[in-house]
Amino acid sequence: MTVADVDIEYDAAVVDAELLNRPHDVRVEGGRAYVAGKGGTFAVVDTGEMRVLGGLTCFDDAQVVCPVAPDCCYVGDAQGVFAVDVADPTDPTVVASIERPSLGLLNGWDRWGPYLVGASKRGYIGVVDVADPADPTFAGERDTLATSDVPLSRDDRTDFEERDAAVVRSPHDVRVVGHRAVVPDQHPHADRKLGVYELDAADGVVEATPIAFHEDARLRGANRVVVRDGVGYVAANYADTVGVFADVAGDPTLRAAVATAAPGPNGLALSGDLLFVGAGATVEAYDVSRDRYPELAASITDREHLRTPGSAHDMDVAGDGLFVTAQPADRLVRYEIRRG
Repeated sequence: MTVADVDIEYDAAVVDAELLNRPHDVRVEGGRAYVAGKGGTFAVVDTGEMRVLGGLTCFDDAQVVCPVAPDCCYVGDAQGVFAVDVADPTDPTVVASIERPSLGLLNGWDRWGPYLVGASKRGYIGVVDVADPADPTFAGERDTLATSDVPLSRDDRTDFEERDAAVVRSPHDVRVVGHRAVVPDQHPHADRKLGVYELDAADGVVEATPIAFHEDARLRGANRVVVRDGVGYVAANYADTVGVFADVAGDPTLRAAVATAAPGPNGLALSGDLLFVGAGATVEAYDVSRDRYPELAASITDREHLRTPGSAHDMDVAGDGLFVTAQPADRLVRYEIRRG
């Protein structure tokens, strides 16, 4: 069996220094790309014509975005979570918000039934009930720096000597698998690189209980996670690796730590048997069809649009299009995925 016949080619880019200011996250749905920018922006992009339809500049370090309904998209910034009406993509409007520390500085989130489960770099798992997209409600939080035995003092977040090692210092992404949340820890000095939490909802409140952790220096800077069929792939941008985990949501076991062709992997996306990795000015495609082990199938280095460091920051796949945020270059780039 040979590695997948695939190629990645540049297709188009849209540049907007105002509405795509340091773009961080992108999600593509229904012919639109929704982009959150660390410059405090939110943009709606037509993915066919690759043009900005509209946006907002009212946020504080926006880092995550998630369409939760055809006419509603959520944005997370340093203060909290905001519901944005996108019925008219040329004139998006904030219709509701929840501002609290555990919902600020979210760097990743995932759907779990009527909930959005988010990972905050402040050291929280924060949960929002989005059953009514235009009227979200706070649904719970987990302090990932606390243990059941030793409560965390919020005045001192660096004293780990008296606490259990079973903590996640800087949650940087989250994937929900069944009733479990898989959370990578991006903190450069963290012992635990991956935490698994059991999710339980009762009377509208979600609790996240830690059940498993994994340590490995080869995953230093673990910042993104995607999961397929129980196998987890974790990008580690300080170690320049992608970790491959068996039973990632149960008893996570590191089967391999694959060195990426380019340093500093940030973006991660799965599409069929292809795992896409964004690192600096390079986008790589790995074939994971053989026992889920990544084998490099194609790559493209695009220094015109992906300027290092910090480019190729996030990505999403729609059809044969791979959409990549180029953070320092204020643009969203579309690549064509050509499968043999």
